Amino acid sequence: MNGAGRFFNPYGIVVAANGSLWMTDTYNELVRVVIVPFTVSLQSSNGNNLVTLSWYAVIGKTYQVQWMDVMNSTGWSNLGAPFTATNSAASQTDNTAGFAPQKFYRVIITQ
Repeated sequence: MNGAGRFFNPYGIVVAANGSLWMTDTYNELVRVVIVPFTVSLQSSNGNNLVTLSWYAVIGKTYQVQWMDVMNSTGWSNLGAPFTATNSAASQTDNTAGFAPQKFYRVIITQ
């Protein structure tokens, strides 16, 4: 399944305290939870090999930050362990950022 949902008489909608959007779908007999796409900002500290990624999070969701070395691409590697957001601001720091000429980062929701 590709994650696309088709609504058949959507009826109710509410924004939960954790920021997620809940919708009832009458004839599909479902309650759908929608997480709005988020933007990750990146802050680099010259001279000390630090990069900090920050984003707005949904409280209770678990996030995993991953990175890939552009010059030695063997796939995505985890940056630390997954963590569950306890407030609406999340961040993670890569203290090895200066050891690779270029890195790509991504943040995924695991739960």
